[in-house]
Amino acid sequence: MPNGNPIDVVQLVSDSLHEINMTLASMLPSEPGFDDLEHKRDELELKLKRLVRGFFADNTRRFISADHQLVQVNERMRADLRSLQNMRDTIDAITNLIGAVDRFISTVFPLA
Repeated sequence: MPNGNPIDVVQLVSDSLHEINMTLASMLPSEPGFDDLEHKRDELELKLKRLVRGFFADNTRRFISADHQLVQVNERMRADLRSLQNMRDTIDAITNLIGAVDRFISTVFPLA
């Protein structure tokens, strides 16, 4: 679990992508929600690439706060992935994770 370490954040997002990929691998492409989940996976993958490209050494209070928010959203997304009872909840959780990663990137790498 991340603790203010940039590598941990990259690992957390990477682990989430792995779980999403494993979920997609267990589904038929014709199953409801497959296309939406695949699209969200692609969005999250783009965010991961942005984090890696902008690899950071900023261990400030901004980073730690954004990191904590990312952990909370990621935990909710993982719980939804495990149950897969409600694909819409899973996609919403991933959407929230993408938003949290976006906010994290904006906080840690503000535009000039």
